Amino acid sequence: MNYYIKNLGGEWNLSAKDININLKVQVPGSVYNDLLANKIIPDPFYKDNEYLVREYMVHDYVYEREFEITEDELKTDYVNLVLNGIDTLAEIYLNDSLIITTDNMHRIWHIFIKDYLKQGTNQIKIVILSPLKYIKKAEETYPHKLYQAHDSVKGYIHLRKAHYMFGWDWGPQLPDGGIWRDISLEFITKAKIEDVSIKQKHLEKSVELTVFPEVSKTKENLHLRLELIDPSGKLIHESNKLINQEFSVLIENPLKWYPVNYGEQNLYQLTIKLFDEAILLEEKTVKIGLREIKLIQEEDQYGESFTFEVNGIKVFAKGSNYIPEDNLLPRTSRELTYKLLSAAKLANHNMIRVWGGGIYPEDYFYDICDELGLLVWQDLMFACSIYPMDKEPFVESIKSEIIDNVKRMRNHPSVVLICGNNENETAIEHWHVPSLDLSKEFYLKQYLEIIPPLVQEYAPEIPYWRSSPASKELFHNTNSDNYGDMHYWGVWHNNEPFTNYRLYFPRFMSEFGLQSFPAIETINMFAEEEDKNIFSYVMESHQKNRTANSKILDYVGKLFKYPKDFESLLYVSQAIQAEGIRYGVEHWRRNYGRCMGILYWQLNDCWPVASWSSIDYYHRWKILHYHAKKFYSPVLISLEENPTLTKVVITNDLSVDFKGKYTLELIDFNGKVLSKKEVDITVKAQSAKTVETLKLELPRKEAQKTFVYVKVEENDEIISENTAFYLPDKHLKLEKATIKHDLNRFKNIYTLYLMCDKLAKFVEVKIKGKDLVFTDNYFHLIPYKLKVIKFISNELIEESDIIIRSLIDTF
Repeated sequence: MNYYIKNLGGEWNLSAKDININLKVQVPGSVYNDLLANKIIPDPFYKDNEYLVREYMVHDYVYEREFEITEDELKTDYVNLVLNGIDTLAEIYLNDSLIITTDNMHRIWHIFIKDYLKQGTNQIKIVILSPLKYIKKAEETYPHKLYQAHDSVKGYIHLRKAHYMFGWDWGPQLPDGGIWRDISLEFITKAKIEDVSIKQKHLEKSVELTVFPEVSKTKENLHLRLELIDPSGKLIHESNKLINQEFSVLIENPLKWYPVNYGEQNLYQLTIKLFDEAILLEEKTVKIGLREIKLIQEEDQYGESFTFEVNGIKVFAKGSNYIPEDNLLPRTSRELTYKLLSAAKLANHNMIRVWGGGIYPEDYFYDICDELGLLVWQDLMFACSIYPMDKEPFVESIKSEIIDNVKRMRNHPSVVLICGNNENETAIEHWHVPSLDLSKEFYLKQYLEIIPPLVQEYAPEIPYWRSSPASKELFHNTNSDNYGDMHYWGVWHNNEPFTNYRLYFPRFMSEFGLQSFPAIETINMFAEEEDKNIFSYVMESHQKNRTANSKILDYVGKLFKYPKDFESLLYVSQAIQAEGIRYGVEHWRRNYGRCMGILYWQLNDCWPVASWSSIDYYHRWKILHYHAKKFYSPVLISLEENPTLTKVVITNDLSVDFKGKYTLELIDFNGKVLSKKEVDITVKAQSAKTVETLKLELPRKEAQKTFVYVKVEENDEIISENTAFYLPDKHLKLEKATIKHDLNRFKNIYTLYLMCDKLAKFVEVKIKGKDLVFTDNYFHLIPYKLKVIKFISNELIEESDIIIRSLIDTF
């Protein structure tokens, strides 16, 4: 056999050097996960256990096991130990010989070990060294002060380990360690297909592929066969080459890959087979999508565009920022990632930004994005920091890290941008970084000298952007709304009102957000009754942004009456978050063309916490995620309400003109329609159109009990609907509504019909004891207008299981 892999995963022994721990554990895994599974440590997410559990990483841990090597395996030309993920500082021993030390969590390690093996029983030992001890010493001995994130354990910049593990303003300080991805032995007799580089040239009616299989050659007279299968499963190309030669494949009438709502997610299967004469030695298969990506940055009347173009179509990017899904990475899975990303797609996302302070996701993350049609903005793993670029081993490790990960992601059609870092350039300009001149020098070396040539060499078709945010000039106006991408945090960090979103016209808004608390069901997982006050010690331990709870109360006070109890405060905090993000998104979508991308902060959480997420750690949708489904709708109707003039705008992201009917109604809170207008409308593809300018000056007493309702329909189906109120909710004359409902079931699909006699805002539907996703939730229920929502449950749901509340129930 030319090439095969022996998996070293499974049962290992875990011990500690200086504390009494000796366990049987599973690899891949991690120290915290193993200690938790064996009840050595408590749940780090419960109450304030984070601080107790953190201290377990001041120790060194030892993973070890035995494995067998046969006589035939020893005759193999090459035997490598392959570590797809080792976290992070490790000494690796084989039969008591130190073979390598590792220092980078993000790397893939291939270590030639044949000379250390023996026939029969062999022993591998991996010593995981304390990251806390390492960074403390590195910080104390490094001669310069460099900027680091305020909420993290200091010194993390000296170690290529996921930053968020050392704490962030939404995450705990839990610097786990271990063998976190697959570990195996690979045996190579003649050659191995290391990787496949695929370049695409898009012609008028065809696509030309240039395919270069990277083969580690140990024998002569080997050849390769390329097979290409189209999305229908038909073999459309087959050709042969000698090793180290390129294949050229012309695909006529190609079935291209598009982001969701712009076309199909067609995927071709490309297989490279390695032969010695007629004997098949090895094969490697990759799925590819035929897509041409450009980042269009052209001067215009506003400054310079920042627009993603896929297969010639300018895409309005809509989505959110993704962080690691757990602080204990062994608890993540393809199933959970698919659930999360599917929820993003359900909420009309078409782009996910992988934030630069976490990890490079698993291969299946990109596979899922390819399948779902989600574009990926990929930060490299550098965030809110300046790094010691005068340490040559550190620099060389970064280079290897980038090569490993760029090669992993480059053939995925979903990956449309590689970004050098998160906020490091704006830090230099605005955040009073120490060692300013040195920081600039290190920054230029890292993001302009080292990284761009690597991205160009290994993924030349993927655009590179040096930092997020960044602008036209280095270290100048980095957060401009005329050039590049923008992170706007005046709303939230500066307590500015939602109306300030309308003061900015970003070319691409890649970060902005508001915090909220998670649902009571989530809080029940880490807090007891005595903890249920947002300023309790436990609640503040699950709030990593130091001034956030007071900010949440400030924004609640701007819009709502003071909530009557703890659960009501949780609910209105989510309403504040959702309303604020909606306010910004609708404004920027009304300015289609000037703005061409919106990514709110953030999609998900890594533990149960108060944060900016729209989906919490347990995959419970917050109000924001239901709002996102509406404000990211491909066709959106929105209102720019002002005291005397209201603009009604329909935004059409689609590549075809939209034709339908627009309706405007002025309604009082008892459901009386004071005026109504219906108009047939056409909105051109990829544009925003003002369909109405409403002159409306409501006296205060009228504004307290009157609102505007608009909707746009296609073939009598409501595509988008919206409302405008002319006073903050706390000043509205809301009355308790009688909400009637009727529940129907067909197999496991439930349909809930709702109707009310008075306006009910932010109507929440829950099913007792169940976490379910509804087609809509937290909506405004308009008097005498039937509302229909659906959900799926494999368990029987009764009418008595339905719980309904609205805003008026919170005060």
